[in-house]
Amino acid sequence: MQIAYVLEHITGGWLKYEVDALSGLGAQIVVHPVNPAVYDVFEEEARYRKRTMAGDLVNAGAVSLAHPVKASGLFRKLSSYAGKKIALAALSTARIIGRERPNIIHAHFATAPAAVARAVSILTGIPYGFSAHAYDLFKEPIDREFLAQKCADAAFVRCISEYNRRYLIETTGADETKFHVIHCGVDTRRFVFDRLKPKGHPRKKTIVTVGNLVQQKGIRYLLEALSDPSLDQKGYRTVIIGDGPLKAELMRQAVSLGVNADFLGAVDNRKVVQFYREADLFVLPSVTCSDGHKDGIPVVLMEAMACGVPVISTRLSGIPELVEDGKNGILVPEKDARALSGAIGRLLADADMAKRFSLEGRKKVVDEFEIRDVARQLMALFSGCTAGGGG
Repeated sequence: MQIAYVLEHITGGWLKYEVDALSGLGAQIVVHPVNPAVYDVFEEEARYRKRTMAGDLVNAGAVSLAHPVKASGLFRKLSSYAGKKIALAALSTARIIGRERPNIIHAHFATAPAAVARAVSILTGIPYGFSAHAYDLFKEPIDREFLAQKCADAAFVRCISEYNRRYLIETTGADETKFHVIHCGVDTRRFVFDRLKPKGHPRKKTIVTVGNLVQQKGIRYLLEALSDPSLDQKGYRTVIIGDGPLKAELMRQAVSLGVNADFLGAVDNRKVVQFYREADLFVLPSVTCSDGHKDGIPVVLMEAMACGVPVISTRLSGIPELVEDGKNGILVPEKDARALSGAIGRLLADADMAKRFSLEGRKKVVDEFEIRDVARQLMALFSGCTAGGGG
């Protein structure tokens, strides 16, 4: 099967897991970026064919000559929605995909990538679908009328959680049979359960969190929780992995609260596994931002659980579909530092609970979030939507 992937970015994390797993099943994937401003980000991706603004102008001109009415209307719509450069890239992508004739077009995120995929589908007749995640559904401002149109025109909408599926059915009015829950996933052969700890002198327990240092990750509430006097900081260390606009602010907060936290910045995805293996506890207190932005089901929680790390997170969005409170982890209300502190204290002190969560957490990810199973579900979904499309 030939699949055109329409993307904003590509990284070494969850998206790379998915594309690699599909390729392992025999899918032939070509990556098509939607934003000329980040074409260079894709340079190291073998499935990407080099794009330039000059090439986009040539391709868009050819499409406009072949389909003057359709191309003009789509260009105007996309220009008002995402800007002229992305509108130009969409027409260019239509020419490239129209020549390659993949079986299906799959976009990640319901924003510009889905809009570009829709435009390409209209111009080529090749069916498209998209994966809906988090910011693309909840972060304001959202053009809900256009979101509903993208859902209605799509051959499928892949929802990364049941929470998202219910939300889209309720808010778009599109045929609910279009919406399919297929989680993101991780490679459970790579993220493995290895609980061997250094022997010898007593070792401090380690609390780890991983993620971009942005508002929705809720790291400020983790720092507040760690400042609780009931938590003896001499008995553990805290490692915060990730970079982002709030890093300096969070570091100042840690100092002012007297929290001894190591801010390691961005760590190569291949190396982060070692931190999971050293961790006694993984905490991600995700929150809803003032603009509505919130996490879907964070892949870092899947990675930690696959490595047998007990986790604490919040009752938010699709997270309870992964972390089952009291069974394989602990969930607390969002933005509640006191509840978070209590959960951290209980889990650090209760070895039996920690062991149970380790085993059950690993089992949950293997059973429901293994990337090869995810890829098989996606292939089945794509196959069911290609009739009458490309070939």
